[in-house]
Amino acid sequence: QDDYLIIKAGISLANQPAVMLSVQQFFRRFQEDHIIEISTDSLTWTELYSSANSVPVNTTITNPSTLRFNISAIAGNQPNLWIRFHYVGAWDWFWCIDDIQLSVPPSNDLALENYSINPVNFLTFTGQLMKGQQGDQWQVEGAIQNFGSNAQSSIRMRSRVGRGSANPLWRDSTTALSLVSGGRDTVVSVTNFPQALLVDTGVYALHIELSMDSLDDNPADNNVSVPFAVRDTIISVVSPVVASSGSLGTASFTGDEDGLICASLFELSASDTLSAIQIRLGT
Repeated sequence: QDDYLIIKAGISLANQPAVMLSVQQFFRRFQEDHIIEISTDSLTWTELYSSANSVPVNTTITNPSTLRFNISAIAGNQPNLWIRFHYVGAWDWFWCIDDIQLSVPPSNDLALENYSINPVNFLTFTGQLMKGQQGDQWQVEGAIQNFGSNAQSSIRMRSRVGRGSANPLWRDSTTALSLVSGGRDTVVSVTNFPQALLVDTGVYALHIELSMDSLDDNPADNNVSVPFAVRDTIISVVSPVVASSGSLGTASFTGDEDGLICASLFELSASDTLSAIQIRLGT
């Protein structure tokens, strides 16, 4: 229930500065952790992946799921490489690993690893805003990785808010950023998006996209679109388009007959009257 599978790469990377590791995996996670680490001396290990940081409990991932890691900064030009799969079981299920591969990463490939929408005055992003409650602003933050083998010196995060094909209500572009192969950095929007621009009800979208001077070999992983809406009388943490909703029932815990508390946070920028609360429960 707490074990390692260690593989030593059978090829020297001494003359290869850019290296990508890809792995296919499949598991169902309850409380266990699935950890992937690498080392160039089998003594000091660098963690590349942990399911505890990315996969909710009681979740089965897609079979297979492919992980890609630009490990150039650690493994590039190194004579030896060890890859370690560390399984930590706790009321555990299983972990299937297949098709472990070392290869040269694409020449030019940016990846938007993560993003956040940060209200300036409030604490949370609301997926559905109520008319008359647009008194805050949003700051957009993005975590960027240069996954390609080439260094890039003109990386920007571009953000915009709009409805369909209409002209955007707001645009922002960060200053140019330089990243070496495998390098990471975090950027924030230069200007904030004022919610006061949302004068009409309906569905909107916040688009976040990375750009660089080179043509991206894998553009699918450098953009995201976040839907939200303005409603006449509804405020909700849930966006208008929800692909799936995870759930964890009280039967998963000992003593499930009482004591469960669920909460959501709603912050209003102007005085208003609350007339009803609607709660949506999973199956």
